[in-house]
Amino acid sequence: MARHGLIGNLLPIAVFIELAGAILLVVGYRTRFTCLTLAGFCVVTALLFHANFADKTQMFHFLKNAAIAGGLLALYVSGPGRMSFDGLGEGAE
Repeated sequence: MARHGLIGNLLPIAVFIELAGAILLVVGYRTRFTCLTLAGFCVVTALLFHANFADKTQMFHFLKNAAIAGGLLALYVSGPGRMSFDGLGEGAE
């Protein structure tokens, strides 16, 4: 991160966002908010760290982050399932 001009102290924050977001998605708590947050994180990460399209490896990682963001946005649209924390109260009528 320091090589790209960012503060090295941001690394623990980035790791926390990734781990906490993954756990929240697995259990289905605040799914839509988490999806938007992680999708935004993926796009920002791709633009900051993988925008050298002349390098095939960087292009691969850029497209990987774009695909992950797309999958997260698809989950945002479809919403959580019935077995998630978000879905527990739905359909109880």
